[in-house]
Amino acid sequence: MQNTPPTAQPHPSSGPMDCADIIGELLKPFNQGLAPPF
Repeated sequence: MQNTPPTAQPHPSSGPMDCADIIGELLKPFNQGLAPPF
């Protein structure tokens, strides 16, 4: 885990964007060039 904010809730926004944020976090390493997400 890198870039961990001191706040307990890095993504306070709740709603449909929540899923998008989670997906974005999961795809972060893939964007680095490790491997294709799909």
